Amino acid sequence: MTRLTLFIFLYAIVLSNHASEQITGAFGKLLGDSFEEELEKSAELDSGEILYRFQPANPSPMFKRYGVLLTPTTREIVAIWAWISFDRDSRPQCKEDLKVVEAVLDRKYKQLKTKLDLLILDGVFYKSGNRRIRLRCTTLSDQLQLIYRDEEMEEQAILEKAAKIDGASF
Repeated sequence: MTRLTLFIFLYAIVLSNHASEQITGAFGKLLGDSFEEELEKSAELDSGEILYRFQPANPSPMFKRYGVLLTPTTREIVAIWAWISFDRDSRPQCKEDLKVVEAVLDRKYKQLKTKLDLLILDGVFYKSGNRRIRLRCTTLSDQLQLIYRDEEMEEQAILEKAAKIDGASF
């Protein structure tokens, strides 16, 4: 009986540690939740997706702008963005700020972390199930970006876009 008790105790510890590492959202927004605020376009991404501005319930001093990507019909949150822009002379500051934000994220998500130091895809990544976090300094737009994404919600957004297209011409 003591082996079974020990096994149950260890299993409970593993589950509680795993539960505390789930990626749910940031800045008072949860991935997958409905976005009830007024839509104010903040930016259009290279992919054509619209990033909508929001004022976070708990803003970070490391970022100045916040936005969400939404499913086109149900307005559910696909991604949560936070970013700050730097001028070209401040690129070293971006790398320093990235290290600070990385240290903060590591306190919560360290076991979910992978780090890439490639010329094109540099940054820090965290992944849990269908959700991921990307932290990076961009070279083209000179920004520090923090992005929370939900892959299932990305699929939902594609299905909602496809539902609006008449397939008769295919």
